[in-house]
Amino acid sequence: MESERREFPRIPIRVAVHYTQLDESGGIESELMGLALDVSLGGLLLESKDFISAENVSVHFVDIENTVRTIGCRMIYSRRVRDGGVHTGLRFQGSNEAKVDFVSHIIRAYFYRRKRAA
Repeated sequence: MESERREFPRIPIRVAVHYTQLDESGGIESELMGLALDVSLGGLLLESKDFISAENVSVHFVDIENTVRTIGCRMIYSRRVRDGGVHTGLRFQGSNEAKVDFVSHIIRAYFYRRKRAA
């Protein structure tokens, strides 16, 4: 069995996110919706209908306090999966504090909404 090579463990989630593909100058190329499938302090796995072609992406979601949380990311890969959707690996950019803040809020949002739905 191959050992896990990831620096940070993944946490499975299902949180709707809005993502913005940015051009080289930081301008908006497109704005789309997707679903965060897992998250770690290193990044997240995004499921969407569309390939991400931009190198830089901004990911946004609304936390349980109705605050929009945003983090900049670098696209690592974007590939079609069996069900016809697209999975994109995104690596977080920015300070460790920004990463911890984003990750803690998206995990909290997932578990809070999951509990309320039960």
